Amino acid sequence: MTSSLLFKSGPVSGLPANPGPNFIRMFSDEVDGQLKFRDSVGNITSLGSPPGFSAPVRCATAAPLPSSNYASGILTAAPNGVLVVDGVSPSIGDSVLVRNETISNRNGVYVVTSPGSVSTHWVLTRRPDMPHGGSPKSATIVACGPGGSTNGNAIFLLSTLDPIVIGTTSISFSGIVGSGGGGGTVLLTPRTDTNILVSNSVSPGGPILKPGSIPVRISATPYTGSLIQVVVNGISTASIGDADKAADFYFSGDSGVTARAIAGISATDTLHVGTSLSYQLSNPDVVDLIYQVSL
Repeated sequence: MTSSLLFKSGPVSGLPANPGPNFIRMFSDEVDGQLKFRDSVGNITSLGSPPGFSAPVRCATAAPLPSSNYASGILTAAPNGVLVVDGVSPSIGDSVLVRNETISNRNGVYVVTSPGSVSTHWVLTRRPDMPHGGSPKSATIVACGPGGSTNGNAIFLLSTLDPIVIGTTSISFSGIVGSGGGGGTVLLTPRTDTNILVSNSVSPGGPILKPGSIPVRISATPYTGSLIQVVVNGISTASIGDADKAADFYFSGDSGVTARAIAGISATDTLHVGTSLSYQLSNPDVVDLIYQVSL
């Protein structure tokens, strides 16, 4: 049996109809803050907030907050005013994911201590109940409520590598499920092209070929921060040259003459064998090109 995993953040009452057999829907319930699964016949199982998953937030920033001061885990607005995050006016006790600060060590999950007013400052305090005993870990997942105009129903991944020191480490959250008006859309799309080499040998600079001598091409321009991998025979993860032909493999936009910078890889670029590959590729070696498109 083949199963697929769908993501949804929002209240139980906001779940779409059952998607059909062999599907499981994962969502964060805003009512009790629990991570839950719903199967194709409507059964709901609560998993709480296991390690790697943060309790959901009411909203997430889509731009830097208005001018504020930071001290000991507390963000305080510099001017008076009501806090508005992605079109949402959170209340006292609501959680907010702050992810766009210019001083990025301020990013993280906060609780609204004061929403602010025309005569008072808004105040956000770092939420102490992140997974792993209050110390955020790389790959922690944070789900947003449905209200935001840009990030409603979005799900974010803490993409900073461990160790993370609060107030010191630059913290980044990458979108793995995005919205746009509140409709959840999967933006992290794994794709694998399996390519069996058809020549008896592939020399440095030569293209990786599909059956029929068709060069392997990347089908879409990856977003910044996307993961790109080349795996040989399902075992060895090879290096990819960053504007460097002296690697196991490299991408090129001119039939292998020059190596493309990883940040500049474009749709239709071809994959080539680099000069440092320590073994000769031959039929029936299998080369997998894997890339994950993220925000």
